[in-house]
Amino acid sequence: GINAEYGNQEVSQEVSYNQDDEVTRVKISIPQWAAPVLIGQRGANIAKMRRDCETKIVTSQNGERFPGSKERVVLIEGGSENVTAAVHMIVDLVRNMKVPDTFGNVEAAQRRQKGVNMIIPKNLSGRFIGSGGGTQREVLEQFALDRYNFQSREMLAEDFNERLIYISGDEENVKEAVNHVIEKLQDYEHESRVDSNLSYQQF
Repeated sequence: GINAEYGNQEVSQEVSYNQDDEVTRVKISIPQWAAPVLIGQRGANIAKMRRDCETKIVTSQNGERFPGSKERVVLIEGGSENVTAAVHMIVDLVRNMKVPDTFGNVEAAQRRQKGVNMIIPKNLSGRFIGSGGGTQREVLEQFALDRYNFQSREMLAEDFNERLIYISGDEENVKEAVNHVIEKLQDYEHESRVDSNLSYQQF
């Protein structure tokens, strides 16, 4: 049943990392329908991914969605290269997954599969968008992306410091752009850092 899929996720979440500067923390959101496959029966898939990538990987609970979306949040923590590898592994999994027939709008889901939702601290928006959208346009062109869109601020509470960037395009170009965003998040860590919160109901 559905509870078996989610129930044992907690067990192996307590991977301990020193919360020092060497820990890279990235958050992405994934479609609700993709979460059971990522987690696997009794948490088997997510546990294997943690071992393979030597990272902490945790999803928000069923029902905890990123504000302004219907998506579950995945937190990935560990060494920089391992975190990047884990992000790509999750993105590949979502991209190559068969959308459940029970899902209402299969076409929209398939379009979503071609992209990645990355989560940045909202107060870094200016760094990522640039004056008059200049930085945003540069990234769009540099990686030949179809989309490099920022979630509308109107969808987010004032006191909520996270924001989605939706990146879509050819698979390799998206990978390069994801790497770019992760590098920039590391560059700006002294200003603002991705937090480890996975509880969104209050927003």
